[in-house]
Amino acid sequence: MATGLELINTVNMKKSFVLLIIFMIASPMLAQPFRLGVGMGWASYNMHKLKELNEALLKSFPVEAKITDSFPPWLMYSLQSSYSKNPRVKMGLQYSFNSSGSRISSTDYSGEIHLDQIINGHSLGAGFWYGLFQEKKLSVNLGIEAGATYSLHKIREITIIQDAGKYVETTKFHSIGFFAMPEMEFIYHKTPFHIGLIIGPSINFDGDLIYGRKQGKLVNPNTRENVQADWTGVRIVLSLWYTLKKKNRDSGGAILGTY
Repeated sequence: MATGLELINTVNMKKSFVLLIIFMIASPMLAQPFRLGVGMGWASYNMHKLKELNEALLKSFPVEAKITDSFPPWLMYSLQSSYSKNPRVKMGLQYSFNSSGSRISSTDYSGEIHLDQIINGHSLGAGFWYGLFQEKKLSVNLGIEAGATYSLHKIREITIIQDAGKYVETTKFHSIGFFAMPEMEFIYHKTPFHIGLIIGPSINFDGDLIYGRKQGKLVNPNTRENVQADWTGVRIVLSLWYTLKKKNRDSGGAILGTY
């Protein structure tokens, strides 16, 4: 069952997401042109402390085992919005979802034991971009995004005993951190849709992973150090944008455009 703090954090993330949607809906009335976008990409993650924790957990495993996965690069997803007040400068908001994990595994004739670490990151941030190059079909922008990341971390032990059944035990942790991401953005324009490519390093500053309502912190049993998520890594995101302009007062209709 979720703890009070977990419920509060979940509600806060939902509120942030709702505010992002409200911003997206209201922005066409406030600025032009306005863009809505969805993105999917590839991301790598440092996760140095969690990888160290994996090594410590492996040493304490009750049977011979091995690490089969250790926080590999994985897919990420994003929801984006932006607007510009002039041809070269634009601002906006972005929500992104990242995930990764690891597994320690042991299998023999009597059954299986798996110890999984699963981590998800929900990031909400604001961005600023400046146009370096602009042509009719192509633009290149230099930008920076910054914001907060809420991380949900699970340690799940799965025991499968032959002819006896499957047993699962899960412990949950969470943390809040901050990120900054300088980036290059390449956009191919084909009104009203546009294809974008974003490349850049995400630099993260994550807090300690906490159990429940501050009941304790996740600690490495070997080093006795607190454990943090670390989403620092490279991001390569392909996005699809839809651009619209403010209503034309003369025609009363929506004007689609590019920038």
